[in-house]
Amino acid sequence: MRQRRVMIVLICILAAAICIVAVNLIVLHHKVNTIPEQAVTDLCAALAEDGIALDPELVSRKKTDGIIYMGSGDSYGENVAVLLCGSPIRSSYVIPDGILFEHRNGRVTEFMSDFSFRYRAVGVNWTLTEDFVYDTFTAGMRGLDTDGEYAKIAAKFLERGDSAFEGGPTAPQAGIRVEAVRQAEDGIVYVRCVRLMDGMEINGNEVICVIRGETVTEAAGEWCFLTFGEAWQAQLSDITNILFTMKRDIRDITGDAQEIRIRDVSRCYSLYFLSGDDGFCLIPCVKISAEPYGILVYNALNGTLYTTISEK
Repeated sequence: MRQRRVMIVLICILAAAICIVAVNLIVLHHKVNTIPEQAVTDLCAALAEDGIALDPELVSRKKTDGIIYMGSGDSYGENVAVLLCGSPIRSSYVIPDGILFEHRNGRVTEFMSDFSFRYRAVGVNWTLTEDFVYDTFTAGMRGLDTDGEYAKIAAKFLERGDSAFEGGPTAPQAGIRVEAVRQAEDGIVYVRCVRLMDGMEINGNEVICVIRGETVTEAAGEWCFLTFGEAWQAQLSDITNILFTMKRDIRDITGDAQEIRIRDVSRCYSLYFLSGDDGFCLIPCVKISAEPYGILVYNALNGTLYTTISEK
């Protein structure tokens, strides 16, 4: 009887020890993977002193790792053009900052060095000229469902240009989001799409598809067709550190004391060209919308300013 009581006591002690260890591990995990509330409070106060308003709710408390996707620029245009048109290249011509391909089925593609491209089906005149502005051009047109049949036609067309992922240890979640679908009185449909990776936008990637009947007859925009191979995880800079850096950068850019209000802080991807070869990669970034200035995009790997985008 005494031995049984001793065993019960030992089991209770062991259970208590396990609970204590579990609680400590949870607390440690929370500290390592979560930004302290005080750090966010201090951040907002420091920004306010410099005339920059930030709602604390816009700052994610979760620390995350990111994924870098590597790609090769070797024959990128040729490979994507064949996939997109479903036809071999008949001839090619050098054009300003890029190359034009004529395909055996009569279709035409153009690929420029900044990942912009144009596509045209047989016997179609260009609608998507350099001065084409989607919202202006489609003003007054009938809006259609962004999950409807025309949206699916545009997405399927763009997906044709993607090749399979090879060799990466992480399975990417690539996607296309249709932002708007408009139909003119003559029945022609205009679809605006953006590219997603792991649920986040690829910064600057937007394309317009023109659909006649049930076929994409034109497309133009900046679009990174997915030809990636290796991928690996990397530790990201804390969002608070990036926002502190933004405080200095935005004042260096604006050069005055006008009030700045942060409207949005979100994760995204950006294209990064590697030096010394034709390679490129997608790197995790942080996009900060600062009114009235515009948008600042930061490299989330090292916290440096990647690019700025002025408000239209």
